[in-house]
Amino acid sequence: MAFTVEANRRLLASKHLPPCDGPKLHAFKYRNASIKWLKLLGTSLDARSGCQGFVFKVEIKSKIYALKVFKFFPPSTDRPILGPIRGRLVTDEDLAFHTDPFYAECRAYGQIQKAYSGHLPKRPYVADCYGFLALNSKDEKHLSDQGINLWDGISSDDEYRVMADGSPARALVKQYVEKDTTVFNGKTMERIRKGIRFMNSKGILIRDVRLDNYQGELLVDLGSAWTKPHCILDNAPQHLVAEWKETDRVMFDDMVKEEGLRLEHDRVRARAIALDVMILAYSLAQAAAAKPGPQPVTEGVRMEEEEGYERIRYGIVRSNMSICPGFSTAPFKRNWSSGPGAKRFLGYKRRSGLAKPEKEGRSG
Repeated sequence: MAFTVEANRRLLASKHLPPCDGPKLHAFKYRNASIKWLKLLGTSLDARSGCQGFVFKVEIKSKIYALKVFKFFPPSTDRPILGPIRGRLVTDEDLAFHTDPFYAECRAYGQIQKAYSGHLPKRPYVADCYGFLALNSKDEKHLSDQGINLWDGISSDDEYRVMADGSPARALVKQYVEKDTTVFNGKTMERIRKGIRFMNSKGILIRDVRLDNYQGELLVDLGSAWTKPHCILDNAPQHLVAEWKETDRVMFDDMVKEEGLRLEHDRVRARAIALDVMILAYSLAQAAAAKPGPQPVTEGVRMEEEEGYERIRYGIVRSNMSICPGFSTAPFKRNWSSGPGAKRFLGYKRRSGLAKPEKEGRSG
């Protein structure tokens, strides 16, 4: 089929999409209701060239949703993946309904809802989707007034744009999930891993596993997903298909490593700040306890102050070695546990009568 303006209008007036073999998503129940646009979520307009669409917090029929508005996507974009010979085996229609991010999400959510059998689990792995809709001219003007161009990145003389320019904007109505501050820990990681295994077992390759696509444990973006049956998976060489099936696992492992390093860096930085605060507090306490008037600064006094600082440093680091593995305490121990500095300090304590008397019978 030719993706003309009229053809696209008819598609978006359907009850289910896409009109091909495989899973389908139903239309949103209130797709003709007015939309109250509240705010843009996630994607900065300054970074709009690299995204598949824009997500807004909206209100429809007095209920809050996340509305993802999709950019237009030329059907032949992913044909080179199959190469010049195998690429001829698939039509633009196949590619559009299987690889266009809008239809890709429709198929993935259709498969998920089929797997749920109409019953949403208590702890789902994916944010819910309530259906698709087409924006009316009033809503499209709202986007235009905000500087959003859904044809961004597609030249005006592109064959697909020449045919389809003027088509209604496409959107999915999703569950609105508040910005999550969940700490990326082992429990969250395991939950995300189980979600990926669930999706893969249902014939869905996510192909974009990264923390930006999650709100806490919930996956909120499936625009890059390939859902079986899929024209590329069905026509590509089997060794490539086998590699692609490992994509989600590899991306998950990379995400865990990257996030783990970032958290370790943040923890070390937090401990460094705590160290500075503790040293400042110790200095203020020493100043408050000092006698009024100028006091001579002897070597022993200076050594005692350094002793206090080093004890603070060593105490903080030793108590947090489990949080910052591999963080050596050696630099913090040497000045007061051994070495010439410690010997001079102990000598000062003995001379001033501050040192504890040695036990009887102990040899020197």
